[in-house]
Amino acid sequence: MTGPAGDNPSVEPVASCGPPPPDGSTDQRSGGTARHSILVVRALLRVAGAAALAALVLGACGGGIVDTSRTSDPAADPAVTTATTNRPAPPAPALPVDPAVTIGRLENGLTYYVRSNGAPGGNLELRLVVAAGSLEQEVAGSGVAHFVEHMLFNGTVGFPGNTLTQTLEGFGMQVGADVNAYTTCEATVYSLSVALDGADSAATAFDVLDQWASAATIDPAAVADERGVVLEEYRTTETVSGIISARFDETYTAGSMYEDCDPIGTGEMILATDPADLRRFYDQWYRPDMMAVVAVGDLSVDRLEQEIADRFSDNVARSGRPAPRPRHADPITGALAEVIVHPDAPSPFVSIDLSLADRDPGTAAGERASLLDGLVSSLLQYHLDEQVAAGGLEIVRPFAIDFAYTDELRFLGFNYVAADEAGSVSVLLIELRTLAEHGFQEVAVERQVAVFQKALDQALAGAATRQDQMFADTYVRHFLTGADIDEATALHTRLSAMLASITTDEVSAHFADTMAVAGPLVIVVGHDATGLPSVAELEAAVREGRTAVLGDRLPTATAAVDSLMDTPEPVEPIEVNPLPTHDAVEFVYANGARVIAGWSEIAEGQVDLWAEAQGGWTLLAPGDSALVDHVTGAVDRSGVADLTAIQVEAFEQSTGAWLMSMIGETTEGFMGSARSTDQEALFALLHARITSPRVDGPAFAEAMEAITNLRRAVEADPYAASMVQTFSARYGGDTYLRLFPDESQTGRFSPDSALAIYESRLGDVDDLVIAIVGDTDIDTISELSDRYVGTLPRGVPDTWLDLAPQPPTGIVTRAVQAGANDASAGFDLLIVTAVEPTERLIAAARVVERVLETRLFATLREELAMSYSGAFVSVQVVEHPLPLAVVYVSVDGNPTGLGELHARTLAEIADLATGGTDPDEFERARSTVLVDLDFVTNGDLLKRLIAWGRSHGADSATVGDRYDEVMALSLSAVSETAALLLPADRRIEVFRTPGAELPAGHSRSGMADVGTTGAGTG
Repeated sequence: MTGPAGDNPSVEPVASCGPPPPDGSTDQRSGGTARHSILVVRALLRVAGAAALAALVLGACGGGIVDTSRTSDPAADPAVTTATTNRPAPPAPALPVDPAVTIGRLENGLTYYVRSNGAPGGNLELRLVVAAGSLEQEVAGSGVAHFVEHMLFNGTVGFPGNTLTQTLEGFGMQVGADVNAYTTCEATVYSLSVALDGADSAATAFDVLDQWASAATIDPAAVADERGVVLEEYRTTETVSGIISARFDETYTAGSMYEDCDPIGTGEMILATDPADLRRFYDQWYRPDMMAVVAVGDLSVDRLEQEIADRFSDNVARSGRPAPRPRHADPITGALAEVIVHPDAPSPFVSIDLSLADRDPGTAAGERASLLDGLVSSLLQYHLDEQVAAGGLEIVRPFAIDFAYTDELRFLGFNYVAADEAGSVSVLLIELRTLAEHGFQEVAVERQVAVFQKALDQALAGAATRQDQMFADTYVRHFLTGADIDEATALHTRLSAMLASITTDEVSAHFADTMAVAGPLVIVVGHDATGLPSVAELEAAVREGRTAVLGDRLPTATAAVDSLMDTPEPVEPIEVNPLPTHDAVEFVYANGARVIAGWSEIAEGQVDLWAEAQGGWTLLAPGDSALVDHVTGAVDRSGVADLTAIQVEAFEQSTGAWLMSMIGETTEGFMGSARSTDQEALFALLHARITSPRVDGPAFAEAMEAITNLRRAVEADPYAASMVQTFSARYGGDTYLRLFPDESQTGRFSPDSALAIYESRLGDVDDLVIAIVGDTDIDTISELSDRYVGTLPRGVPDTWLDLAPQPPTGIVTRAVQAGANDASAGFDLLIVTAVEPTERLIAAARVVERVLETRLFATLREELAMSYSGAFVSVQVVEHPLPLAVVYVSVDGNPTGLGELHARTLAEIADLATGGTDPDEFERARSTVLVDLDFVTNGDLLKRLIAWGRSHGADSATVGDRYDEVMALSLSAVSETAALLLPADRRIEVFRTPGAELPAGHSRSGMADVGTTGAGTG
């Protein structure tokens, strides 16, 4: 598994599905990928890895070339075993379909999926699916399909120009880059999420879908204007992340139908595209027989069907009916070895991928194969963790996962770090071959099958609260690939029977077949060639790994444990207090801990936890803020008491429970979750992490590797360098807040010192507030709290220290390098203002945030066409350690136009601060905020319970109160708040520019910078 994480290649080698799109989003103008720390992703995947059963598909990674080949004729490769016949096999029967979804077809060939659903309620999810993408372009790599997608937001007959944006915002949708549509090689999908709080909102939303399907104007002047936006989007592919991702893509797709299928195209092709090209693609492929409309929400099936029929029945094909390219890709059977070196690349890592045969998700055979893929990858992850813990493999943070790179290209991927990259490759390949030769052990397979079965049970328990969006996206996959959309109980029954029928021999044979057919695709990525193996050395390592004589059977799997500790004797609370406004109960214990429990039907079968105490890193030694994340990460990935990390991991997998610790600026605590049937496991984890934490060798090695990556990020990544400069300017250096450890700290950091820091903040309780929300009951929480919270050791009462410096006055200007090809050019603004936090201010700040982000999108992207995304805007009101409003604005844009982008951004900020907002703008922004607030999660409930607990009831606002506060806002209140939060004479600005040179008319100012490579001086 391979690739850089998110769009920041220096943060961490990948822990997600394949090398991500270079701009950190799905293909284009679509829902962006979440940017998760590898620690979070791994923690969740390890615990809930079996949750891949929801789709029976997990996503991952891979990718220079010794010998790559694809098997188009199985008989030509003796290593490939396949059933043969003299005539085509009959099509496999399709999987059952949930009777609650109505699938129909209009006379013109348009398919539709409709379902009435009450979760979350008052909402409607719509999708327009076009079963044509970049593969259908006349010229590979032209980017025409993606360009057409852009143009549908730039004018239709019924919504000329940019009026569509205002229409969507009018019923609560936030419009922007990476929000409403995406283009892949196989398809183009448009999405609408509509709040049903207006009489015309549903009808208007269907109008929009119909216009997209049949009435695009593709005006030549609009094409010329949008070309700049598309070029700005293309520029994001020229970052180091994009460069590395492109190399992986070449490896994955070479020789297949996907070769050169890059949805965005090339810069030259984007410049050469004319309106006739776009019109021809639209007329040929946006036709009813290639489309599906998906509608899921809080309306009747009859109403949804009627809305579709009324609008789409008269749509006709506007051109010929060319057939789409057949979707098929053969597995890669040849080996590959490549070394990717770029001066801005992250710290070195190794990727190994094995190509998998295509899985037909619409058949039982394909579903079984995908299930086996998931079992194999989870077994391999567990085995590698065991071997690293035992000292048998000298690698750090191994990661194994199966993934779909495209609809037809699948891989089993591995990613890790090693001091000797070439040597580790041969060792790991021998390890995998030995497993394939001897097979998995019965106890290991039985354990993983049990984990998968519990995940199936959990999916069934939560089926009643499945959200509109989840249904809609599943129906999109069904239309495109035949993915499983069976009814929840029937699906559970069928997959449970399938899982029960799988034997150890079948799982072992499945993996052995993969090893026999697939040639390993091995890539080493790094920034300094002198410290990396040569391609010849890597090729030799691959040959050795594939041909070395195998040893004996591998060691026996670690025995699982049923519990982490003996159940403590209960200690009753000294107070039990009902909290009627929060529909919760508080239990107060003599040790100072308090548990606030509330019931929630948001996610059936699930319980979530958030615990918080006063203190944080303000009570640690100066500079230790740089270590706290590495400390908590090391403890979370270690064992407890006399149990190893492997045993704790197995316990978490079997119970579905997970817990993460955290030490923040003024607080410390935990967050976690568990199935409703395994709540005791979550409480036991909490108790064990407080009373008997450990820091094991492999976990500490991962922490040190994370520090290395972070330090590398600050050297090579413009965004990380900008963040360092921003916080240095905000806090006057790094005495108060240090983002990464210096060499002295790193040299002193050890497992013992890490554990000492952890225990000083999380080794006992004095004012810990534990909020529990979910599908539970008060009696259960009461009993578990008495046993696992009331018995925690009491510590010395403390609270955070008021050490934070006041924000600087005036304007502080700095600059850092813009990175590879200047593709990360832009600037970041931070405006910090002293305020008196109130619920009204918090509500108005939300609307100010939305207004400013919308204005900057319209100006920087739509008007100037000099930025793909416009701007990211965040407005936060914080109470501790200082009562402040923090406005953060980040703009990416054309490096030749940063001066103009900056000037226009400041002009929009000044106009909002001095002129306020107009009534229409205010209503649209408030509407989108209300839609967000109306979608309540368990996390939202937990935040409010923690706030109540920390303030002893002074901060009593509920999620409903927050909604009502926004609803009650006046235009004048928002304008007054904008004036307060957006002063013209106070800000920190950090430019990301070529050579770290400031745009004309700017000069560096402010305190001296920290010594960071790539950063300008103050």
